[in-house]
Amino acid sequence: MAAYLIEIFPYAQRARGIAIFQFWGKAAQFFGTNVNPIGMSKYAMLLVAVANRTVQLQARRPSAGSTCSSTAAGSVPKQS
Repeated sequence: MAAYLIEIFPYAQRARGIAIFQFWGKAAQFFGTNVNPIGMSKYAMLLVAVANRTVQLQARRPSAGSTCSSTAAGSVPKQS
C-alpha cells in the first residue's frame, strides 16, 4: 500500500508527508530517551518499596509443611 501511495502523490506532497513523519518520529524518540526516565525516577522508590514489601510478605507466608525434596522422596510431612 505504501508503494502505491508513493506513486500517486505529487513530489511536493510526498516530501511534506515524509518531513512530518520524520519530525514526529524524532519527537517520539526524544521523548522516549529523555522524558520517560525523568518521570520514572519519581516512581523508582515506590517500585522498590512495593518489591521489598512483596518479598517480606512471601518470607512470612507459612509453608504447607512439604518441600520439593520431601515430596520427591515419598515421605509424608508430620502433622502437628
